[in-house]
Amino acid sequence: MSGDEYPSRRPVAILTLVFVYLAVLTLRRPVFFKLGLRPIPRRKAQSTLIVVGLMLATLIITAAFVTGDTLSNSIRTVAIEGMGEMDEVIQEPETGLASSYFKMTRYDTLSAQLAGYTLVDHLLPVIQESVPVVNATHRRSVRSLSILDCALKTWLCCPVRRSPTLSAK
Repeated sequence: MSGDEYPSRRPVAILTLVFVYLAVLTLRRPVFFKLGLRPIPRRKAQSTLIVVGLMLATLIITAAFVTGDTLSNSIRTVAIEGMGEMDEVIQEPETGLASSYFKMTRYDTLSAQLAGYTLVDHLLPVIQESVPVVNATHRRSVRSLSILDCALKTWLCCPVRRSPTLSAK
């Protein structure tokens, strides 16, 4: 098994440190520990309701996070599957602060050169930027928003060629 197959041990280490810290506090100040545990046998119903309430709140928050992650993953998967498999990504190297883009004439030339090549299904010019966004009306901002612009006109107008070996699947 490679190291990537094991779950991260950081949460376990953090939890261990918290328990060690609490044990040290208990040993240094046993009065506080006894004051914290004293109401449990006296008010069993209230203590039980508090524990059940905390468990329920934890369950609801965890379910919300799981649902959000599931939806995000589903949307990402549908978007990636909609674009199809990508074997190669060609991009212009970064030059300083300003990002550089391919000129559309370069894309047209490349598309014309690869038009007869059977292993290339399609080319799609894409611009991707990460920008900050501010909504002045509601006074909200997002530090980094990824914007992806595809030339959909190019994508929709050109039929996708399938090689005989791939269409047999």
